[in-house]
Amino acid sequence: MRGFNDHAMLARMLELLAWAAADGGTHERAARVLGAADVLWRDAGSSITAFGPQLAEQHTRCERSLVDALDEAPYAKAFAEGGTHSTPCQAVGFALATADTDGGTEPDNSALSAPGEPDTRGQAVTDRRPGTAGVLRFGDLGTGSASTSPPPS
Repeated sequence: MRGFNDHAMLARMLELLAWAAADGGTHERAARVLGAADVLWRDAGSSITAFGPQLAEQHTRCERSLVDALDEAPYAKAFAEGGTHSTPCQAVGFALATADTDGGTEPDNSALSAPGEPDTRGQAVTDRRPGTAGVLRFGDLGTGSASTSPPPS
């Protein structure tokens, strides 16, 4: 993502991630990710309302559900924490890094694997596009150091 500065599109993706986190019960994470999205929206000079009233309403429902689940002060604290990142790469890195940090519990991702398949969370992601044979190593997304390397032998 080095040099990628589409703040509005990244903000929209973080909104969707926050909504999914809230729906999955990881309320603190959702509030932090909404805070990160908020900074990107402001930097873009836009908001979720630019994508239509349905998305604006979903944002409002998500915020309401988070305040109901966390109470106002904890929600505001988590939202502010998420808003401390000043670049798109930092915001995305933060959002991804908070994946398993909601009150010390890990979300149940058992539905992500088919029954009988091994749990592959935390492993490298293979690039499956035609003509590629690399494995994406995420590295430090905050500095844009994600890279590809040959697949392991």
